[in-house]
Amino acid sequence: MVLSLLHLVCGRQIHFYNVSLMLFQGADKLVKLWDANNGEIIRTFEGHEEGISDIAWSSDGDHLASASDDKTIIIWSLELGTAARTLIGHTNFVFCLNYNPNSNLLVSGGYDETVRVWDVARGLRLYITFLRDNLFG
Repeated sequence: MVLSLLHLVCGRQIHFYNVSLMLFQGADKLVKLWDANNGEIIRTFEGHEEGISDIAWSSDGDHLASASDDKTIIIWSLELGTAARTLIGHTNFVFCLNYNPNSNLLVSGGYDETVRVWDVARGLRLYITFLRDNLFG
């Protein structure tokens, strides 16, 4: 329980998927899946080289995505507990992401001043918008 409390104190965000599952990510490069009813860690996802800034559940609940200061997004299989794929393309920290609730599209934003739309199933970047060119025009 002490390790759980340390992760809670040092972490950045908590996301609920349903009433019994929650995700927690932190600067320690880990994503933890918790049972919200009893406080036990169900699974720990490890693979980023830097801290994690955001996480998102897929609409089907089978995967989660984590954005990191290591400039990558990892798509995790909840069933297997492993990385299903890594999305590479940002040239600076990835600070936010979110799944489209009706598809396998994921959008990410980075300190490289870009917003990217990804086809998660194929691991492809579909679109990129350079914010520095489009902020006021």
